[in-house]
Amino acid sequence: MPLVSVIIPTCNGVNRYVDQALASVLTQTFQDFELIIVDDASTDGTMEYIQALMPKLIIAPPPTPPRWADPSTCRLLSKGNQRRPVRCPE
Repeated sequence: MPLVSVIIPTCNGVNRYVDQALASVLTQTFQDFELIIVDDASTDGTMEYIQALMPKLIIAPPPTPPRWADPSTCRLLSKGNQRRPVRCPE
């Protein structure tokens, strides 16, 4: 079980912040984490872009209805012992 769950909710983020968010997580020296990317009905190819960058990433299909990347739902996906929300400025 990972110590920390890093959850990145995204919606149409391919041209806005996805590269920076992934780089920020993947360049950390701390490695006992799981990375969960939650797509909230993107229409700009965000998940396809992420899949191309990280081919081994397992992407779960979004549930119905879309618009589900709220913090409480995201926490249900995590297995980490440490769960703390982090908000990024828009």
